[in-house]
Amino acid sequence: MALNYQDKIKEAYESIKVISGLGREYNKFLPFLAIAKVIDSETNNENDYFNHLKEYALKYRKDRKSEQEDTEEILLRLILMDGIEKTSYIELSELMKEEGYEYYSWQSAKADVGKLGIVKKYNKNQKPIRIFLDLDRAKNRAEARGIVLIKNKDNTTEIKLKPDEIIERTETVIDYKNLTVIEKSILGLLADQLKHTISSITENLKYDHTPKEIKDTLKDMMAKEWI
Repeated sequence: MALNYQDKIKEAYESIKVISGLGREYNKFLPFLAIAKVIDSETNNENDYFNHLKEYALKYRKDRKSEQEDTEEILLRLILMDGIEKTSYIELSELMKEEGYEYYSWQSAKADVGKLGIVKKYNKNQKPIRIFLDLDRAKNRAEARGIVLIKNKDNTTEIKLKPDEIIERTETVIDYKNLTVIEKSILGLLADQLKHTISSITENLKYDHTPKEIKDTLKDMMAKEWI
């Protein structure tokens, strides 16, 4: 079926908007939701597969209460924001703990850095082992994941947020296929009929993202004139 209806599936894939509450599972379910949408269209919505699958996806997301946050992306953002070129896994774990990840160990840092593939070389003669990071490669990794870092001359973000500031979508066209997980979550909230502030967005997303990550992403989205 997928080959026979590939054009319609592609059109459905690109037309499905961010689903509020689905979080990072959105990308996993999007291809299946697109197929379900085409089946419904071809069968006059006889079984309403799309909404059944959407309900299942939301339940699946809710049931995964023990799901780990994407510490890999958060660590990558911190490395780039601080311009870290020489460090150790222990130092990186301490940096993450300062961000609120109290159980983030040096083993976690080693695993995340390994997955990012940004180590140029090691100095095993020092204890703890020193690692040298390739910031150019790290920037490429960030760009591929849609992470945008905006700094001024003082290495700080220029945009300031007010907790009670109302956040609304602008008319700027957004390429939904290249959004990060947290950007999709924020846009999903803004798609609701309710008015949202910095505080309400932070409250809604606090179980999936740290307050700092939420605020940094909001600043990035403001800079890109999405909100």
